[in-house]
Amino acid sequence: MENEPPADLIEARPPRLEPRSPFAALMRLWALRKIGALPSHGTAPVVACVILFCLLLWVAIDRWEALPNPQFFPAGIPLFAWYGLAILALASLVRWSSRPALSFATVLLLVIGLVPVLLVLAAAVPYMALSWVWVLTIAAVAYSLAYLARGLRAFTGKSQPIAVAAGFIFIAAFIVATDALDVIPDVFAAQEVEEADAPSDTEADAETVLFEQPTRIDHALAAISADASPRPKA
Repeated sequence: MENEPPADLIEARPPRLEPRSPFAALMRLWALRKIGALPSHGTAPVVACVILFCLLLWVAIDRWEALPNPQFFPAGIPLFAWYGLAILALASLVRWSSRPALSFATVLLLVIGLVPVLLVLAAAVPYMALSWVWVLTIAAVAYSLAYLARGLRAFTGKSQPIAVAAGFIFIAAFIVATDALDVIPDVFAAQEVEEADAPSDTEADAETVLFEQPTRIDHALAAISADASPRPKA
């Protein structure tokens, strides 16, 4: 056929960027590589797997930080709801700000995919000097912006500066609010922390000793023998 391109040009064409699965698309986004349209099938299972991975990663990091003698702290489990609501709110905000609008499952995959990277970066902060913490913070900000921008552009076909800015502002506000409210779902604690938080009779014993002081003073004074001599006494 006259309209067919030469064979050498066909072989020289670059490979298509469309990933074979949502997980493959997520891996390319983690590396900030270009991707094509997201496959329409299999998004929900990948979202569930990433959420489970994030939970296990958080528990592992939390237990590691409580070494050498970590103790399970179940009171921190309900605080995971704070982060779950934040992820759903962020996905809704990004979806609402994007044009054209994406499916909620697609945006949720994009948002939840950013969590493991931020968890790893946050786990490294306590072991770094203050000067390097600022470098890590700037790197995390730059990575988050690039991740959201590339993902939204790939899924919508064009740049989404408003959605990226809205998502970044939400993440910054969430971090500030979480730090102010101290909503940290610690499920492991060092032994001394658990013992300090555990109910004990220490306060009751201290109160008993306090109210027994007058009686003890009276008994101590009664044991002192009276001395009618005019010499000084102590």
